[in-house]
Amino acid sequence: MSVEHFFRKSEHFLEKYYLAAIEFVCVLAKSACNSKNCSDDKR
Repeated sequence: MSVEHFFRKSEHFLEKYYLAAIEFVCVLAKSACNSKNCSDDKR
């Protein structure tokens, strides 16, 4: 397997993984916010 091919494959994988990670972080942040009853939301 050539290096170029490997990079192209890993780039595609990283793209999908990156988007999933962002979504996961957003969900985590929201659930943490809800459990703490964010003071920002209560204004």
